[in-house]
Order: sequence, then structure tokens, then C-alpha cells
Amino acid sequence: MKIEQGQHRTMSSFSESLEQTAAVGPAAAFVQAQGQAPPPATADLADAFEQSEVDSFGFARRMPDPAGFYGDRAGPAVPAYLFRSGAGAVQAGTERKPMLGPRAGEALADIKGRGFLDGSYAVQRLAALPRDEQLQVLEQLPNAALRSMARAASREGVGSDDVITALNLERACRTEWGKDNPDVADHLRDMFRDGKIAVDRPADPKDKIDGWALTRKDGTIVLNPAALRAPEAMSATLAHEGLHAYRAANGETMPTLQEETDAHLAEAQVFGQLGGPETFPSPLGGKEAAAFDASVRESAEAFGDPPDPAKAKAHVAAQYMTGYAKWATEAGEKVGGKDTISRKLQGMARDLGNDAAAVQALSYTQVMDTALAVANAPGLSAADKQAALTGVLRNLEPQEQAMALRWLSSHKHDALASAVARQLRDD
Repeated sequence: MKIEQGQHRTMSSFSESLEQTAAVGPAAAFVQAQGQAPPPATADLADAFEQSEVDSFGFARRMPDPAGFYGDRAGPAVPAYLFRSGAGAVQAGTERKPMLGPRAGEALADIKGRGFLDGSYAVQRLAALPRDEQLQVLEQLPNAALRSMARAASREGVGSDDVITALNLERACRTEWGKDNPDVADHLRDMFRDGKIAVDRPADPKDKIDGWALTRKDGTIVLNPAALRAPEAMSATLAHEGLHAYRAANGETMPTLQEETDAHLAEAQVFGQLGGPETFPSPLGGKEAAAFDASVRESAEAFGDPPDPAKAKAHVAAQYMTGYAKWATEAGEKVGGKDTISRKLQGMARDLGNDAAAVQALSYTQVMDTALAVANAPGLSAADKQAALTGVLRNLEPQEQAMALRWLSSHKHDALASAVARQLRDD
């Protein structure tokens, strides 16, 4: 058999290369073969792995070829986890994590042995580990494995609250949003380790949270149990609440409308990056899981692709102002008292009115909803309502202003509609 010169190394040169590899270590031999300075003596194969080729899914890299056995050809694709045993995670955009503890290492080996796509086994295997070790294992697994585990958890009903939370948190942190916001992602991981992310399961059903999730004053994130059966929506919601928690922990404050718009944009980005329209909740979650998924999907679709900040702010303003008006009327002291809630609504109307682009992005329905929310706020005076409505409507075309005022009149707010119309003319 004829071997072209240069196509393959001879066995003698191959042996020499292997001796070099044994002498300096695989990572050093790899970078020397590339004409680079060798790394520190403590470097291991994971260092060479970090410099090698990664596929579009972040699942496989090319085997380092320090001996030159493959010549000009690329080395074989190898699952990334083979380079991660005994070394920290090498996720793009994050620091290398500490080495696995004995229990986490054993769990990772068991999961590898069963195959990454056996999500049901992996989810159940992690349940025996404490929170920090659950994250250690998840950080070592490829994206395809996390997706398989999320599907098993949501559709087969396997996994504890902690495991499912850790899993969907890690999926959120690996999206482009997570890479662009590493401080928020790391804060979420730290919160989980510290037990500050919980699924809402109160002893008394009357103490259940209102809505799908919230960040309490002490910085704890609480999730509706329906989230456990809607994995992509859960990941998106963790990004939303994680941004709130991170800013609160760092003393960052801003107007409610901007804060909520930023959080909803984070939510929409993560939801879209994890599949968006292709995602769907598990039938095991029933109507609640479907409603939870639908609420996240509605926001993501309303913002556009890619998300438009003006559309996002318009959507958030209409949604929250309508909610505030309802809560102030029905919930009373349970959610802070009607006066406090009405003041939040007033502040949001003011902030919306100061953003002409957001007002102009309001749909016809959203204009009607925001106008009626202000008119129905029980804790605002007639003068407060007039000022808030005028601030919003002045950014609209005269025809749209007239429609909004007619809408108010049809809902028994004639005096307010007339006062706002006069002020608009005077302005």
C-alpha cells in the first residue's frame, strides 16, 4: 500500500510524539504542536479541550491531536463530557467550576453510564444530592441532556422540586441571555444553593402567592407549582425574577415600569432561545401549567422577534395597570392596600406617558385598557386620574384620543373624559 508523503506520520515519528506527550502532559503537547508556548505544568486535558473545536450545540469537540496522527485532518468528534471528568465545567462565558465532590462525581458517572438521553433516570438520580452538588452535576452535562431531563420531569412527573428548579435554572443560564448577563446567572445559582428559590407549597392554601411567581422583600424567589410542568416557561420566569433579585441585592432601583419591562424582556429572550413556539407544557400540569406557559408565550409574542423594547414597555404597562386596578378594587389590604396599589398604577401611567415611543406602540385594546385602569383606580383623586390620563393620551393621534375618551364615557366616566378632553385641547 502506497502512503503519500506528508499524508500520515511514520510510526517512528508517531512514537516520538507520544513520548513528548508523556513527558510534558497532553495539554502542553497539544499547544506545542500548535507552535504555542506550553501551559503551566498543572494544566490537564481540560485545558487542551478548551482550545479545541466545539460544535454548534456545544456538545462535542474535536479530540486534541498532539501526536499529529491525523495529519491535516481534524481529530474525531468526542462528547464534551469525556474532558470534564475530574475537572471543572467549561461552559462558555463562565468561570471554571470546582472539581466534583465524591457523591456528585459518582452521580455524573452513573448518568453517563445510562446515556445522556435517559432523562428520567438522570432527574431521579440527582434527587439524592444536596443543592450545590445538583448544580455541580448539571453544569457538567451537555445541553441535549438538560433538554431530555426537562422533558422527563415535565411529562413523566419525575423529580423533586429542587431538581426540576435547578435543571430549568441551569438551562436559563446557558442561553445567550445568560451569557450576556453572567452576574445575574451566577446570582441565580447562588440563590438556589442558599435555598432562596422555592416552589410555593404553603400549609394553608389561602397563603398561596397571587400569580405565577414573585420575588419577596427578603430576596427569595417563589414559584407557582404549575411551573414544574412547563419547563421553558419556568426557565424564562427564573430569568425574570432573577433580574429583580439581583438588582435588589445590589441596591439598584428604577421606576417600576422600566424594571418590569427589563424583567419581561429577559423572560422573552430566554423563552425564545429555548424554543419559543416549539415549546409546550406537560398535560400532567393540567390547566394551570397550560395557563402559565400561555402567559409567558403571550408576552414573548407581543414583544416581537427580536423583542422590541417599545412594544415590551407598552405591553407591560397595559398588563400591570389593568392588574393594579383590579387588585386595588378586589384584594384590598392583602396586596398592600388600595391606596398603595393605586399609587403604583399612577406612577406607571406617568412613566408610560413620558415614553412617547411606548405609548405609540400601544395597540387599540391596550389604549382602552390603560385608560379604563386609570379611571377605575379607587385610590386616586379626580385630579390625579386626569393628569395620568392626559400624560398618556397626549402622545396619541387625535383620532385615537377621541376613541379612548368615547370608551371612557361608555363606561360611565363622562366627567373624567370631558376633563381630559379639555386639558388636551388647552395643551
